[in-house]
Amino acid sequence: MGMLGTEEQIEQLMAWGPERAGAYFHPGARGDDRFLASDFYGWMILLDGQFDGLAGQDSGRAEAVVQGLLAVLDPHTAPSAPVLAGERALADVWRRLCSGMSPAWRERAAKDLSDFITAYRTESAHRATRMCLSPEKYLRLRFDSGGTGIILDITERLHGFEIPAMAWAHPLIQRMRDESLVERFQEIKGVGPYTAAVMASPASRDLSVFGIDVWNRKIFARSILGVPDADAEVITRRMNTLFPGHAGTAALYLVEHEYLAAPVAPLLDPAGISTWNQALEGTTA
Repeated sequence: MGMLGTEEQIEQLMAWGPERAGAYFHPGARGDDRFLASDFYGWMILLDGQFDGLAGQDSGRAEAVVQGLLAVLDPHTAPSAPVLAGERALADVWRRLCSGMSPAWRERAAKDLSDFITAYRTESAHRATRMCLSPEKYLRLRFDSGGTGIILDITERLHGFEIPAMAWAHPLIQRMRDESLVERFQEIKGVGPYTAAVMASPASRDLSVFGIDVWNRKIFARSILGVPDADAEVITRRMNTLFPGHAGTAALYLVEHEYLAAPVAPLLDPAGISTWNQALEGTTA
């Protein structure tokens, strides 16, 4: 794809295993399609790495990166050679993905991929301003930043079918989508169905599910109990008491803010908790 200039850089990327991601998510892909999947996830990994660095901390830099990538996907943009390596790689992958697909699929996939790319700009802006999102906006952002939509679109492309627009809205298709995500997480991470469901919860928008491990247990203990560490059962009871029915979303929020070193005070005082719960009740009614 032309993104990497040295053998050392190529070896570093391949050490992350983009070909394994392609094989796990799209086991039916063969030949050139398997290479296409590997290239897409390789591009995805490198893009994510940019926003772990300066682009993620500088909203102006993030805006420039995102706008360049979105221009590649915009059918109304006058054709020109992409300037940056990431843009050239996306143009190559996007051309191959669209091969043989209908205009309706291309439009849907372009929107889903644009939403994924734009989520990085949004996250960067939130870091800069230390913005505390509403629960509904936070959950939407987590859905987009996980690339759920475009991964499902690519599944259609690599397996040689298209789901009609009307079918996507059917409850059975929605349930199958969520179950498929859980199965893939079990295969990729080697975990059981409960843990896989927890991992898939941002994508399936399950407001109540959250998992506890050694790392985030201490974050929860400090945030909601004011102690360095606590038993998982104690944390679970407290989270479900504070955030009934949507503890999973609150847990994601607390971990995210810990990682970004941003304040979580709006969730830790009675007024903030009340506002949070009232807002989420509106999204689940």
